[in-house]
Amino acid sequence: MEQTMHSEHTLREDPRYLSRLHLEKLGVTRLNRYDVLLQCMTCGAAWAPKLRPDATLPAGYWQCPNRCNW
Repeated sequence: MEQTMHSEHTLREDPRYLSRLHLEKLGVTRLNRYDVLLQCMTCGAAWAPKLRPDATLPAGYWQCPNRCNW
């Protein structure tokens, strides 16, 4: 059986590997794992960051549209 190794960089940017604890430190929660729907823990705003062409998250994906956690 072949195991796939993921680098820390890949795990951090791949939306399938977002940890609840990591997101809470950023002030957001994940509403939907498959569509990467995030919600601000301060104001309740929800957004879906647009994935880059390689299906990884863009820089600042966790930032609330209302700037609560910038």
